[in-house]
Amino acid sequence: MLWNADTLPVVIWPVAVLSALFMLLWSAESVWPFVRRDWTRWPVNLGLGALTLVLGRLLSFVGPLAAALAAEKAGFGLLHQASVPFALALPFSIVAMDLALWAQHLAFHRSAWLWRWHSLHHADPMLDISTAVRFHPVEAVVSLLWKSLVVALLGVPPFAVPLFELWLTGGSLIEHANLRVPARADTLIRAIWVTPAMHRVHHSAHGDDAQHNFGFALSIWDRIFGTMRELPGGPAIGLPGKAWNPGEGTSG
Repeated sequence: MLWNADTLPVVIWPVAVLSALFMLLWSAESVWPFVRRDWTRWPVNLGLGALTLVLGRLLSFVGPLAAALAAEKAGFGLLHQASVPFALALPFSIVAMDLALWAQHLAFHRSAWLWRWHSLHHADPMLDISTAVRFHPVEAVVSLLWKSLVVALLGVPPFAVPLFELWLTGGSLIEHANLRVPARADTLIRAIWVTPAMHRVHHSAHGDDAQHNFGFALSIWDRIFGTMRELPGGPAIGLPGKAWNPGEGTSG
């Protein structure tokens, strides 16, 4: 049984941590904003966030957790088949899932059908923590199914599922935050972690900026696969217009 006295706290504690992080970043945005915050966007963004909460965020715990429990019981998945000890399986799962979500984000930009839903996220005219919850319900469901499949195929330990959701959603809140980070600190942090300045490049409406910096948490995947871009083509934030056309190519 998925829900019992043992498994329920595994789902509740990441929600509490993320709620605290949201309030911390909200306060930080008020003290060190990158640009003046536009409150008029918040009802739409939070409304979309509430709509996708059940479809995506809560079920992102339930669906992949159920897949992890089922895989563990059946001994299914790479880590179970290889009998990898938990101490190694846990960090491997977090890093592998981070790569899987990087690939998912890339697919939402490279596929015209997926871009149809993801473009709602990019249509926000500025970035702050409310943008981090601005997603179409269809995108939330696709992400849920993808994560559940990856969890089952890898044989991810059940405890890693809520831990990864904390990692993923926390990273999304941080990278969308309307924060002014000192340049030297930003350079040091982005060597490992996606910073707000790095992700603002991805949300630029200029040229093919949106075809770069796909990371949610770790910045290494964009460096490895050649999709890293340090500076945007211009200051505008908003809808880049269309999904990537293979005939156009990308630069930088």
